Amino acid sequence: MPSTLDTIPCDVLELIAYFTTSPFESLIPIRQLLLTSTTVHRHLCLDNCPSLYASIYHDQFDLDAPRRRLGSTSLTDSALAAELLQRHHVLLRIRRKDWTSLGLEQDMWTAYFMILENDSLNAAHLERAGFSEFLLGLARAQFRVGTPCEALSPVNDTVRSLVLWSYCLTVPRRNITSLRGEVADELLTLVRPYAVSAPKASSINPHPLSSHLSTSSSNQRTPSSLIHVASAKSFDHDARRVIRYYSRSWTVKCPDIASAAIILTFALKELTPLAVPPHLPLDRATAIANGRTGPTMEDFRLLASRRTPLLIDNSAGDLGPPAVQGCLKASPSVANDLDFNRMILASPDGIYKSTRSYNPGTLSGTWEGTFWVCEALGLRFIGD
Repeated sequence: MPSTLDTIPCDVLELIAYFTTSPFESLIPIRQLLLTSTTVHRHLCLDNCPSLYASIYHDQFDLDAPRRRLGSTSLTDSALAAELLQRHHVLLRIRRKDWTSLGLEQDMWTAYFMILENDSLNAAHLERAGFSEFLLGLARAQFRVGTPCEALSPVNDTVRSLVLWSYCLTVPRRNITSLRGEVADELLTLVRPYAVSAPKASSINPHPLSSHLSTSSSNQRTPSSLIHVASAKSFDHDARRVIRYYSRSWTVKCPDIASAAIILTFALKELTPLAVPPHLPLDRATAIANGRTGPTMEDFRLLASRRTPLLIDNSAGDLGPPAVQGCLKASPSVANDLDFNRMILASPDGIYKSTRSYNPGTLSGTWEGTFWVCEALGLRFIGD
């Protein structure tokens, strides 16, 4: 005797399946529905009903950026359906903290494109899945050699770069300041070789440690001289990669790891306040009264108070003139269009036309900072 579900019209069955999902839930309810009978599976499987999965994609992920960059005609129901399944696969990997190498590079590209397309929904998915914790563990697996992590996830240059850039683009300062001291110290030791001249970077003495970045409350810190860091010498900055993006093959260039490493190195170094040199005069008036030149304690404290602007924190700041603010607030992903353009080397059937145009306002803001200029006998402080 046929199941009651087998007698339901296809369009009604599709609506039932659609309403089993919600914006931040997995596709498990639909999978369970597909298992109820062969007829239901035939009607609702991805190959026969891509429109169902495309509709769910519209509800769950941001679409303004891909429409703007690729055009609506390329975002067919089948393309959106395939991307929906891929993204849920990636979110599942993140929740499980699966750092194994199988499919890791493609999954990191998918997460990275989610970040570049983010207008609100994509970032919410990644945050709810525990993306920052996942990246910390993956950093240990990818940036250290000679440990059990290496067998779990063999070192991959592209994955290293995507890990650092994903961390820099998604993690706010409050997350970095909340890192335990030993975690911050180790992370700094792992990424610092990529922030300096790559040819000079070298591996240092190995020491067996646990397989993931510790989040324990232990006060014992691992000496940075005992951490074996993957060498930055052989990093291929010009590697071409072929990836799957909206169900089609794209040729892309990996983002430069050095820029992300520099940002993260500064952010981590700023967790430890600089000690004010005791020999400096108290302030400018004291310095003038004593015939002293150069920086004062007041100048030094001002310099030490500056913080490296993290991209996710900066996105909520000064966005420039009102017209530009309206554009970026309506679609924050506009600020990532140039980064997307720099990565794309070849698109399927030429659907993406490379452009070098500057989006007004994406570099707007107020410069804030201090610097010292070296003179013949010392440093001359220059204010804001």
